[in-house]
Amino acid sequence: MKMNTDINILGSIEDLHLIEFFLMAKQKSDIKVPTPLTSIKTEKSFDRYKKAIQSVMLHFPNKKMESLIRTVIQNESISPNSLFLLFWNTAYNNDLFHYLNQHVYFPALYSGRTSLKNDEIDACLMELKATSPEVQSWSKETIHIIASKYLTLLKKFQLVEGKTKKELLHNYLTDMQFLFFLYWVKAMDHQSNILSSHWLLYSLMEKEAFIERILQKKYKKWLDFSFTGEKLSFEMNKPFEEAYHELNHP
Repeated sequence: MKMNTDINILGSIEDLHLIEFFLMAKQKSDIKVPTPLTSIKTEKSFDRYKKAIQSVMLHFPNKKMESLIRTVIQNESISPNSLFLLFWNTAYNNDLFHYLNQHVYFPALYSGRTSLKNDEIDACLMELKATSPEVQSWSKETIHIIASKYLTLLKKFQLVEGKTKKELLHNYLTDMQFLFFLYWVKAMDHQSNILSSHWLLYSLMEKEAFIERILQKKYKKWLDFSFTGEKLSFEMNKPFEEAYHELNHP
């Protein structure tokens, strides 16, 4: 794993439309400070945000992933749908964010808890500090800031709410969001059995509920699947752009 402090920068974004601005920019190297979208005053600070957003939220391992996120943001701007996609893509591109999701957020969510505290993130990072060379050089102050910004980032993704104590939001994906997840996971995870993938946690549902849902007849229009009881494989049978149009014009 490659650990860095990009969470600090991403959690400090004041207006998430800055992400859309970067996505739509034609020449990324020529992007200047968009004063209507941000209170960032200096080019140096702006470049830090640009680098973090482009390398984490808007980095795409393949054309399918890019098409998925670009299509939704172009049509919906920063919406609940695009926030889920950005959450998933951030986890794919940032090892520390994914690690904290696996060790703090998901255990709390799937155990039915109602809240998360900074102290939990602090403790998780201190344990990581003992084993990760990159994290060993971080001070307690740096770790405390990361813990706070991690929870702030979850709030920006509309996964928690509140100021001091963050209340967990137990989201249930809409049919459209569920299909987004299926397209997303197929674009970045090539395992033949989705049930053995650690990315399944990002569906925000228990394995049994995921199986029951994907087998529903209403989804057969967009995917073909094979289920043996222990192995579940599927393929999306339409390009995402076509499926997205159908979902918006039933």
